[in-house]
Amino acid sequence: MSHTIIISLPNRALNPNARVHWAKAAKAKAAARHEAKIIGLASPLRYKLYKLASTHVVYYHPTNRRRDADNHLAMLKATFDGLADAGVVANDSGFVHYPLVFEVDLIKPRVEITIKEL
Repeated sequence: MSHTIIISLPNRALNPNARVHWAKAAKAKAAARHEAKIIGLASPLRYKLYKLASTHVVYYHPTNRRRDADNHLAMLKATFDGLADAGVVANDSGFVHYPLVFEVDLIKPRVEITIKEL
């Protein structure tokens, strides 16, 4: 069984190459983790405590340009921590990440994460 959650695009301060003040980065991480925890608790996946779960991430950006998949996955670290807080997996190291996909959506930029137990 798989389930898809939708979150907003991560704050640019979460990019590993961003040069921002540590307090701004900490605030962005806390917000992303909290958003993921709330969405995870509202989903049917809450308290499943999977040992292993695969993630298929699709980014919907408002523009079509080249993107670095490694940095985009790193930007979701706090999100995966929040999903672990919600009880989707026992620990966020239980996520197996498939390659990211980038799409364009001018109307509603977002990130869709499909989670499936392994």
